[in-house]
Amino acid sequence: MQQKRKVVCFLAAAALAALLTACGAPKLTALSLPEETLELPVGETAVLQPECTYDREVSEHTETEITFTSSDETVVTVDGTGTVTGVAEGEAVVTAASGDVTAGQTVRVVIPVESIAADAVSLHTGDEALDLAYTVTPEDFSGELTFSMADSTVAEYRDGQIVPVGEGQTELTITAPNGV
Repeated sequence: MQQKRKVVCFLAAAALAALLTACGAPKLTALSLPEETLELPVGETAVLQPECTYDREVSEHTETEITFTSSDETVVTVDGTGTVTGVAEGEAVVTAASGDVTAGQTVRVVIPVESIAADAVSLHTGDEALDLAYTVTPEDFSGELTFSMADSTVAEYRDGQIVPVGEGQTELTITAPNGV
């Protein structure tokens, strides 16, 4: 009888321990940030919002303490809320961490284009190709411009030149990486 009571008490203690462990705080198993590189102009900010994965269901009010660091604070800084600020042109990785669980996202800081101005041109069918004259401010912007002709049956843009193709009027649109 004594032996039976000891076994029952041991089983009850084991069940209570398992129950208490199951009632403990949810364990963070993963952090994730977007895989895509975040492009950020110098002086601009963005907020990183890591997604948390836990070992079980959690309430919407579950808070996890996350710290943020930058691999190069001369390029991008990050504060305790995940707000990143572009400091200078370049790339850095911002890491979100909670304990030994981490995630990172590459941030590319660019110098944005403020304005683009191009000279108006008039060409006739049979004319030679004309070099396109345009000005970009600032001159040391990041990225590449894209050029698109509204009607390629009238003219085409090729390697810095406007080439007449047929009769009519068309427009050339020059677009910077930041949409200017």
